[in-house]
Amino acid sequence: MSIVMAGVLIAGGMGFPAMVALAQMRGGPPRDMPMPSLPRAAIEHGRASEVGRPIDPWERGLERAEAAQAERLSRNQRDKAETTAKQYPEDYELDRNGALAIRGEVLASDLPDRALAAAQRAGFSVVRREQVEDLGLTMTVLTHPGWSVTRMVDALRRIAPDVAIEADHLFFPSGAVGSGSVPGMPVRGQHGDWRVGMIDTGAEPVARQARLVQQGFAAGGVVPNDHGTAVAAILARTPASGAVYVADIFGNGRRGGTAELMVRALGWMARQNVPVVNIGMVGPYNGVVASAVSILVRRGFLIVAPVGNDGSSARPLYPASLEGVIAVTGVDARGVLLPEASRVRKVDFASPAILSIRGIAGNMVQMRGTSFASPVVARQLAELLPAPAPRAARAAVETLARSAWQPKRGRSLPGHGVIGMPQPSH
Repeated sequence: MSIVMAGVLIAGGMGFPAMVALAQMRGGPPRDMPMPSLPRAAIEHGRASEVGRPIDPWERGLERAEAAQAERLSRNQRDKAETTAKQYPEDYELDRNGALAIRGEVLASDLPDRALAAAQRAGFSVVRREQVEDLGLTMTVLTHPGWSVTRMVDALRRIAPDVAIEADHLFFPSGAVGSGSVPGMPVRGQHGDWRVGMIDTGAEPVARQARLVQQGFAAGGVVPNDHGTAVAAILARTPASGAVYVADIFGNGRRGGTAELMVRALGWMARQNVPVVNIGMVGPYNGVVASAVSILVRRGFLIVAPVGNDGSSARPLYPASLEGVIAVTGVDARGVLLPEASRVRKVDFASPAILSIRGIAGNMVQMRGTSFASPVVARQLAELLPAPAPRAARAAVETLARSAWQPKRGRSLPGHGVIGMPQPSH
């Protein structure tokens, strides 16, 4: 599978199952859950940081968290979510912020037995209860006949105020697919064995030298798609003497791409001991996902995610906006920030975000968006971090930060600057 970076505007739909037709969701503001962030090098850019430090996700109080979460999504994103919920009312509904969620189900992380019993006395029933052993947490999915997800979340938070309880939000790939082929510049990695993970759609085999290990978490199992194939191709770019672990959380139905499936996929990555995981999706803040991410970050895993494609009017998107996650924006072949790249405060690196690949149907497809920038960063970090470890994770990010560059002219890019492409001579 050949991949090419280029600086050409692409437009088009993703061509996913109906559930994924909505290109991306703009998440609400963070709940100020303190998490580790980049290493010491990031302080020069005005953001304090520590990878791998112990944290208490609730040390600032649930009341403050709920107040921050109360802001709604933008009108444009609410309209998109509302349209999708109306189109598939048996599958989806909206939470209080206008974000899309699975109808009639809520998630709880590590719900104590006493709280569960109280919830059952209040009319709740358990849909699923699963031990995510590799994360050391328990996910419980609950429902209450006739209640909205907002009403259920509020009631359960009163029963268990110290537990992460959320709607089962949907996350969406942060990129677009077009057709045709464009010239550009190959992106090459360094030599050496590496292991990198991706949480996305399924992928077609992308390189003979790279081993592709795939696991399905949604209905239909592993279902290759152009989006996941493009991300895998970037992760496996030459030289590809390593392994790409693909967690497909979309499958072939409308109930994929959820917070519950993302947590299960993170648990699988922990079980496989994959040190760097690229999550090529965006969505609203979800405390259950944040709890799972914080567990991995404390252990010295590196999580990489795109900031989204909402332009200058963007609000924070997740998981990129969580503390401890490496947030990546996109640039064109000249190193110029894509006009649609989300303008958010938390950005760590910029990378090429336009490429052309041979799609699963055999035709050349063009991909554009920040979800194709984050795997460039993830691959380079994977070459620097052979195994999860907090100190080594800090060192890997510091090393990558030193290799980044800023434009010689014009405005500086957010974060440390560009990696994954040579600096233009003029």
